[in-house]
Amino acid sequence: MKKQVKYNLVGYMIVTNWYGYRGWKKLDITTDQKGLEEIEKNPLQDYIQFGVRSVDCVYFDVYKTEIYEKDDRVITIEYKEPIKTIEAGTYSLTKDEEEYFEQDYDYAIITY
Repeated sequence: MKKQVKYNLVGYMIVTNWYGYRGWKKLDITTDQKGLEEIEKNPLQDYIQFGVRSVDCVYFDVYKTEIYEKDDRVITIEYKEPIKTIEAGTYSLTKDEEEYFEQDYDYAIITY
């Protein structure tokens, strides 16, 4: 039986652009064990290659999926609760920005 483990990191990054304005992007990142370890070592990355001055804050809930493959069957186990949380940087949104942030349902889907 072949086993594969994938991780989904669901969260956001808050950035500052070259003009000093703050922004954010909600993210859904799919990765393997190696990618998860790289993100944990250096979480403040520009995951969508926006070309920002700085990534100020990231927050991810990490979900695990196990996939077992044998002959003509595939069994997928998705864990409903996050196995861990990755947080880095300083959360800096104002109350007004938070209102817009909460209404934003546009997630960038990324394979890392």
